[in-house]
Amino acid sequence: MTYKTTGGFTLMEILMYLVIVGILSSIVMSAIIVARESGIDTGIKANLAQIRTEATNFFDSNGNFGTPGVSCAEVGSLFEDERIARQILSAETASGRPATCANSATDWVISVPLQHEAGSWCVDEQGTGRSGTANTATIECE
Repeated sequence: MTYKTTGGFTLMEILMYLVIVGILSSIVMSAIIVARESGIDTGIKANLAQIRTEATNFFDSNGNFGTPGVSCAEVGSLFEDERIARQILSAETASGRPATCANSATDWVISVPLQHEAGSWCVDEQGTGRSGTANTATIECE
């Protein structure tokens, strides 16, 4: 008995191709998800860095950081400034969790939980921008 060979692929070869494509696509998708989450954390950090600039402008205009308090909604504090409040809201929206804020007449601190990395990102009046939380008693990042 003789068999005729044709130039096509066998069923096994096609199945192996599909398995390989499936594995590669799952690797690419997981890398895309990690990159997206890292981008969200970078956005949170950028929003908090912008607050540092806006807080300096607030101090230059008012001579202090407003009414002392331990809330991001403290009446009369720098956190109620429209530009600063917008940055806080953007960071909270990206994080999905609330910010922690505190200020005195001469100092301020704010931290927002990160979404992908562990912990929170904290910035304060002293120029600190690092992983940590806002200490509302000492008004600094810890």
